[in-house]
Amino acid sequence: MNRHSLFLIPIGAAVLLAGCSRTPSPASGSQSADTLRTATLADSCRYQMRSVFDTTQRSEVSMSVSLELPEGDAFVPQLIRKQIVSGSIGRPYVNDDPAEAIHRYVTPEFLPDTATGSGYLETISGRFLLRNAHVANYRIDKEYYYERAAHGMYGSVYLVFEAQTGFVETELELFGAVDPVNLSPVTELLKAHLPAGVKESVWLDQVRPNGNFEVRAEGVAYHFNPYEITPYYIGRVEVLLPRAELRSLIQPASPVYAYFEELGW
Repeated sequence: MNRHSLFLIPIGAAVLLAGCSRTPSPASGSQSADTLRTATLADSCRYQMRSVFDTTQRSEVSMSVSLELPEGDAFVPQLIRKQIVSGSIGRPYVNDDPAEAIHRYVTPEFLPDTATGSGYLETISGRFLLRNAHVANYRIDKEYYYERAAHGMYGSVYLVFEAQTGFVETELELFGAVDPVNLSPVTELLKAHLPAGVKESVWLDQVRPNGNFEVRAEGVAYHFNPYEITPYYIGRVEVLLPRAELRSLIQPASPVYAYFEELGW
């Protein structure tokens, strides 16, 4: 059931009138990384911030987190859960109960210092995408906005979990690469498959594997957030590397290789 609260909290020279709600969603699915039983935990707080010196000066702070998380005490769901929490709200929360960690993150006493000087909005959401016997993709979306900033910031973080172990599949496991030189063939593929609509705006010297990728039946999709390889107005850029062009690059021991082998290169 939803939990709602309304309270006043003094912070420095400001007073927050805060309203919060916590919403656990019903679990769905089953167990093991490819058939995880998951539940979505959501918590949000909205504050009207008023200066104690000038009550006509008000601004709003809004914090919202919603994460689909694996349930269960087995090693794999626990490990995946901790890595999602770390990638979304930060490492300090990984050993806490997930619902309490999310609630602590959005409550007033844990607001970022910058939020006490002007309006601030932060939204974080996470959900599973592709899941099979080999890999499980997870996407974390983050959005930030400061009232006095020229524009907000947003971006997405992708995690690829090894289904049987729960560990994150990094470029080291995927390509056997330990430095940019070893990743140069992937860099060339990224440049070759840049979307036609953004080629003229791309900073080519910045195009390289960034660790932010997901696995699809079609291949490996790299994701670049605003300012990584293009100006802000372009937005996110996705570059799909077809699986047929990756056979010689992906490590045979990687679960991604097994997945593509199952599909047929």
